[in-house]
Amino acid sequence: MADLDGSVPVDLGPVETTIRRVEGETKWIVPLPGRTAIYQLFISLATDAGAFETLMTRERRESALNRANEDLSDFVFRIITKSQSMAAHTGYKGNEVSFPVVIHEIDSWAARITCHCWPR
Repeated sequence: MADLDGSVPVDLGPVETTIRRVEGETKWIVPLPGRTAIYQLFISLATDAGAFETLMTRERRESALNRANEDLSDFVFRIITKSQSMAAHTGYKGNEVSFPVVIHEIDSWAARITCHCWPR
């Protein structure tokens, strides 16, 4: 159901649940700055307020949100794996995903969502 302004309500609860599940499985943490970037992707898709290349219909927004939800677990595993690889090369002993890794990977994730609306 869309709001009066045409946006699609987004529930970030499942997003947080997925992030926490992957964190529990990997023992790595996605700190708040990275989480916020992930949340913002969902909010931008829901409200069509992310400077998208094309105007998104409600159906396109819902489709993109569904695809983002389906791919979120793989995305979180991907940013954790990349952070682990970087840690192995740099000697980093922590277990936190760096914000730059999230930002770097979010563009390719958005492309995989395939809503064909992201600015390029």
